[in-house]
Amino acid sequence: SSIVKPVLDDLSARIKWRSGLAIPNGIHMNLRYLTSATTMALEHWTAGSTISVPSSNGGVLYLAMSPPDVREILFERLKAYYSKKPQNYWDVLLSEALLAERNRYAISRMNPKEHGIGVPIIVNGEFLGSVGIQYITRAVTQSKLLDEYLPLLHSAADDISSAVGEELAQSPPATREASSDWRPDRRAACG
Repeated sequence: SSIVKPVLDDLSARIKWRSGLAIPNGIHMNLRYLTSATTMALEHWTAGSTISVPSSNGGVLYLAMSPPDVREILFERLKAYYSKKPQNYWDVLLSEALLAERNRYAISRMNPKEHGIGVPIIVNGEFLGSVGIQYITRAVTQSKLLDEYLPLLHSAADDISSAVGEELAQSPPATREASSDWRPDRRAACG
């Protein structure tokens, strides 16, 4: 929080939309921090909320940035959990994950009026989580989103990644390995 809060508060002040940090927890994403910037956002999440992997840009990024073996296990767990979803749902989700892997961002369509965009936070080569914003679709052009907001999101993710990486480098090796707060637990995804 001491690393994330100033970075995301600055991001929200610059773009005027609420931003947040989501980290994976099994087949869900946990919202660890959300800025309190007032916006016209229609969906009102709170820190501590849990969102399913398929319905969040952070979740799509989690699938995108996971090694292929972990991605496959995640998909199997998701399919078991959401057993009533048709196969084309999973095909679309895989396509979105592969696109997010290539583009290094993902867009979630929360409802017709509001979307979110997120970018990955990578620490020591592993997916830590994602930085994202919510926005009202009629208020943001595609050009503004990709040309203005996306570079700021990547910059915020890079700042968080660097700060967490530096903090880990300064901690004793046993602390780095024992810490579950800085990276997703692959066993949670796989077990």
